[in-house]
Amino acid sequence: MMRRLLAVGLLAVAACEGSSGPRTIPVGSVTATAASTSMVVGATTQLSATVVGTDGNAIAGAAVTWTSGTPSVLGVSASGVATALQPGTGTARASSGGKSGDVSIVISNPPIATLGFDRDSAVIALPAGTVTLVPVAKDANGRAISNPTVFFSTDAPKVATVTQLGVVTAVAAGTAVISGNTEGITATSRIRVTANVTTTSPRITSISAMTAGGTATIAGSGFAASIAGNAVLVEGVPVTITAATTTQLSVTLPAGGWACSAARTVAVQVNANNKSGVGTGTLRTVIAR
Repeated sequence: MMRRLLAVGLLAVAACEGSSGPRTIPVGSVTATAASTSMVVGATTQLSATVVGTDGNAIAGAAVTWTSGTPSVLGVSASGVATALQPGTGTARASSGGKSGDVSIVISNPPIATLGFDRDSAVIALPAGTVTLVPVAKDANGRAISNPTVFFSTDAPKVATVTQLGVVTAVAAGTAVISGNTEGITATSRIRVTANVTTTSPRITSISAMTAGGTATIAGSGFAASIAGNAVLVEGVPVTITAATTTQLSVTLPAGGWACSAARTVAVQVNANNKSGVGTGTLRTVIAR
């Protein structure tokens, strides 16, 4: 009889334990990792997460939810695939059981294969006209690269200046070549500076041949009657006025400071009466032997 009662008691305990099921361990921490923590735009990498219970043991098969803390920089799918979208530092987050863990991924642009500007040339006017050159960079697959780092320069700062944001500003009549350089690749844009002319602006009708260190005569109208009332620049280089009337200016060019050329067409700017007029002439800086 005692053996029968003991057996029934054991069966009751077993039945009770079976009905309650296995004990669930709360999540203590979540650690997120990436197959690669350095990526270029357009690349993907697989993320993974380790879920550890409060007992210090990993919880196999724990459900994990993936999200991106920087959705404009790093895209993250529900299955934990991260996609690099633009340069910067992206963050992916794995969440499970009320706990979460982050992993950071540094994203950079791929190597630039081609570089250009949104325009090959432009015309801007005095005073202080501007134009912004926008770099157009592509990788080896022809895919556009956003926000490339480009270093700007001008070959004629007396004619037009350029900032490192690509903003070109007119300084004096003439032509400047603006260059953009990155990763050993160069793009150029030719900028011509002219003047906003009105009926009261100086008007240039003719310019005698000019040579470095020589004299020249500028004919026209609307000039100031005195030497001090005029200013003359050739491709942004100031020249000396030796005589002045309202219709004619005599000038002497500096001997140095010019780009070497046998003969080339240059812009000549006359400032008078708070107005500017622009004409073209021929400048020789190298004497043929």
